[in-house]
Amino acid sequence: MTKKVISTEDGIYKEASEYLKRYPMTLAWRIRQHSKVISKHLNKDEDVYYVFPAQKNPDSFNIFSTCLIALTNKRILLAQKRVLWGYNMTSITPDMFNDFELSKGLIFGKLDIDTVKEVIRLSNIDSKALVEIETNLSEYILEIKPKNDTI
Repeated sequence: MTKKVISTEDGIYKEASEYLKRYPMTLAWRIRQHSKVISKHLNKDEDVYYVFPAQKNPDSFNIFSTCLIALTNKRILLAQKRVLWGYNMTSITPDMFNDFELSKGLIFGKLDIDTVKEVIRLSNIDSKALVEIETNLSEYILEIKPKNDTI
């Protein structure tokens, strides 16, 4: 994982915008508002390594649930600003994270993040972006997940 350390709202927004320029088929809206939610919940000693947008929903036909996913040095954040008021924010700590699964379709891909509590489905991702997401997420997990030293 190339370690770009991002710690500001503008940096998060810029990284998500660059992702959308590289992978324009990803369905995502209101990135600026979602990046504000992430920056609001970052701790002082927390840095963002990788950011990408997706639709957080179990159904690929629902295209109005954009969220922004940020891999930080302490946890995975999923932020979604609601249209009128409020927001949803999910935090996945390394001890709660199990694994993930990618599915590639003709146009869009899906990412299922399996946690101890639930499976989070992220959909309507540009299928060309799945390799980059898998690489960054795999390297992130290997780096941040607590290692079991018992043999």
